[in-house]
Amino acid sequence: MLRIPWVITETVPEGPLTRDARTIKSLLTDQSRTGLVLVTLAEEMPTNEAVELSTALKSQLDMEVGHLVVNQVYPDRFAPGSPSRRVLQALSEPSVDPKLQAVATHSRLGMKRRALNEQYLEQLTSSIPGSRTELPMLFGRDMGLAEIEHLSLLLEHNLAT
Repeated sequence: MLRIPWVITETVPEGPLTRDARTIKSLLTDQSRTGLVLVTLAEEMPTNEAVELSTALKSQLDMEVGHLVVNQVYPDRFAPGSPSRRVLQALSEPSVDPKLQAVATHSRLGMKRRALNEQYLEQLTSSIPGSRTELPMLFGRDMGLAEIEHLSLLLEHNLAT
């Protein structure tokens, strides 16, 4: 759909339609009037698609990504050397209660998801220049007004800076 103004100016004879198409092209490529916000996940396919889209927008339409939003980023609850990481390692001992081992297994899954997110965040950083907002994964049962407010405040703060 974004290519329509370009197609019109390249194929339709001069007239009202081409003048409107040139006006829209001018609007879309003027970063002082139009901001392109790209939203993705820090996972393999969405990251690859975001990088491809960003590249295509720049090369084909001369449009720059103004801001990147990365949704559902897992929290870094078990950073290397942190007390929580040491506790998690201690829970891996065979002598630990099986119920606690189940908690440790779930925690390790979260730690691995965070590591995966970090891998794709690095790829996004190196491929799509500009500002970025990382919105956290919310683990609640419902997405209510409080959760939406929390996410909107994070986004608003990052877009303002």
